[in-house]
Amino acid sequence: MKKIILSLMLFCVTSIVFACEIETKTPFEYIVQDNIYYLTDDVTDQQIEQQISEGKISFIIHSMDNAILEEYVKFEKKYGISVVIQNCVIDPISYKKTTKHNKIIYNYLNKKYGKTWLSKLVIKPFGIK
Repeated sequence: MKKIILSLMLFCVTSIVFACEIETKTPFEYIVQDNIYYLTDDVTDQQIEQQISEGKISFIIHSMDNAILEEYVKFEKKYGISVVIQNCVIDPISYKKTTKHNKIIYNYLNKKYGKTWLSKLVIKPFGIK
């Protein structure tokens, strides 16, 4: 009985370690409560395009008003990237993560379309001027 319990515990620990390894190697950090895929520095353009085709890439905007403007809907139809409105109260860690995420999308869009896409956004996401 002790061998079975010990084996089971060992299996659980190795499964958790293995799962953590896989999670840290992915170029996305998925935040379940917000339904947002935050991009990480090691994401490739091909991976971004795949996520866009699946409807999983969004600019993040922190605002008191959570209404999605018609311009954002048009932007999503044209570029495949939606806009997610988050709470206006933001902590330093979320601010840094959001800014980095938006800059990755910004750089991707600049490479693909030049800067013409930027004029389609009424309110610029965090980290974008």
